[in-house]
Amino acid sequence: MLKMRSRVAALAATTIGVIGLFAGPVNANELVNRMSDLAWALSPKPYVASGELSSAGLGEFLFEQDLSPLLEAIPDPDHQLTLSNRLGDNRPRSLRLLRFGLTKGSVNGTTYCSVVGPKSSTQRLCLLDPDDNGIFDYYGRAFSAEGQFTKIQLLAKFEPIALPYTTKAASGPGLVRAGIIVHKKGESYLARFAVDNGKRAQLLRTFEDVGGVWKARKGDDPGVSFDAATLPTTIRLHGAEIEILAVDGKSLSYRVIKPFAQDELFAIAHGGSFQ
Repeated sequence: MLKMRSRVAALAATTIGVIGLFAGPVNANELVNRMSDLAWALSPKPYVASGELSSAGLGEFLFEQDLSPLLEAIPDPDHQLTLSNRLGDNRPRSLRLLRFGLTKGSVNGTTYCSVVGPKSSTQRLCLLDPDDNGIFDYYGRAFSAEGQFTKIQLLAKFEPIALPYTTKAASGPGLVRAGIIVHKKGESYLARFAVDNGKRAQLLRTFEDVGGVWKARKGDDPGVSFDAATLPTTIRLHGAEIEILAVDGKSLSYRVIKPFAQDELFAIAHGGSFQ
């Protein structure tokens, strides 16, 4: 698997995004005129695993770790953008105060979307650079229909712009906190990924680079099963390692050996595969 440092350096140096499908100038008629499912391309922030004995109830987090956009776009502060329709009031504005995180899965090329929507937590402003030349050529409207941290849907109408930008490795606050929880499943137990956003647990997808295109790693297991009779045991899930020592009724004792690795790429989605 590629190391995150080398990936970030290459992406930041050349302003190459997730998927570059177009080699030259693009007009709005050449963009795919349909709704496009996107997901945040996320990387874990550092987390120190103490290895100390801990306890938690079934369904509670065994640990939590911040996930941030792998890359963020910084629009040129000297350029202003007039947002039309529901995204704005037709007055020129600077986008310097908005965070734009890299997304995964756009068939229209490199796409960054606002981490917090201009008007609400579920509405997004997405900026598109189909030819990866460091200039956003279009913007579009998107929604996170199921909540702020699930996959998002980019609508079909694209407005032309000419907005230079640069990229940087994420340095701001994490987009979401995520970790591993354990549930009872029949006579066994299931450890799985969950998002701490007050909603139901969501699946975690891990990406790998395949010929310059990021694809969901095949065979990713959304959960790891174990039996009380096999304890103690070490579970490994998306790069994290946790030693489960004992289960007593509705609680368990454990040690976090290793958290999510910083050189992994994650996406928040309900089982979606963004290819």
